[in-house]
Amino acid sequence: MTITLGVAWALFILAPGLAVFAALYTSAGNKVVAPAPPAPNSFTALSIVIFGALSAHGLGATLFVFNDLWAHFLPSIQVAWDPNPYAYFLSPRPKSDPFLGLETWFLLALLLLLSLGAYGLVRGVVEREETLSITRHRQDPPEPATPLFRFLYGGWASILAQLSAQPDYDKHLAAYVVTDMEAEGVWIGYEGEVDGVSLDTDKQIAALTLKNCQAFRLAAAQQDFTHQIVPRTAPIPLLMIDRSQIKNIALQVVFRRKSDETPPTPAS
Repeated sequence: MTITLGVAWALFILAPGLAVFAALYTSAGNKVVAPAPPAPNSFTALSIVIFGALSAHGLGATLFVFNDLWAHFLPSIQVAWDPNPYAYFLSPRPKSDPFLGLETWFLLALLLLLSLGAYGLVRGVVEREETLSITRHRQDPPEPATPLFRFLYGGWASILAQLSAQPDYDKHLAAYVVTDMEAEGVWIGYEGEVDGVSLDTDKQIAALTLKNCQAFRLAAAQQDFTHQIVPRTAPIPLLMIDRSQIKNIALQVVFRRKSDETPPTPAS
C-alpha cells in the first residue's frame, strides 16, 4: 500500500486521538479481563479518535492564543519564525521558507507532546473511574459502576469490582466450562482458576485461559447431571479454550479469607 504525504499528515494530526483510543483500551497486566476495543471502522472507534484529536488540538491551539497575545503586547521579543505550527496548515506557504525545518520539527514535537499528554490524562481518568467503581461496589447497599467503567467492560465491570484487592481476602475468578467434546451423552469440561479472558467487540467471551485446572465428565441422568472429576496426578498448569469449543460456562468469584496466623520465626 502506498502512503501519500496527505495520508501521512492525516495520521500525524490524528495521533492524539489514537493515543486516547489506546489509553481507553490499555489494561494493567494483572487484570483477568481486558477491555475489548470496538471494530476499527465502527462509529464508536471513529468518534473516540476524532473527538480525542479535536480536544487535544483545541488545547494546543489555546496555548498559541496566549502566544499571540504575548507577541502583540511585547513585539520586541518576537522570534523570526512563526512558532504556531497550526499556521502550517491554515495559511499558504511561501515559496521559500528558511525556517521550514524548524517549523516542521516544532509541529512534530507538539503532536508528540499532545499525544503523550492525552494518553497519560485518559489513563489517569480510567484508573480513577475504576477506583471509584470499586468504592461504590463496597458500599451498603452496593452502587453500580461508573458509566465510563461500564462502557469499557460492560457486564464485566461488576466482576472486576468484586475481584479488586482487599486486605482480608484473597480472590480469584473460577470457571466451570463444558466443552463441545461429547460421546454417548457424556461431555468433557474443565474447572479452575481463570488466568485471562479475551473479549470480542461485543464484550462477549472470545477465549478463556485457565490455570491449575481439572478435567471433569458431565453425564446426563434421568432428572439430573452427574459431575465426576477426571483423576490426574497433577492439575493442568495452563489451558486455553476458544469460544467455538465452549458449550456452556459458569463463573464464580471465589473469596478466601487470609490466614491471621503469622509463621513462626526460626530460632537463631
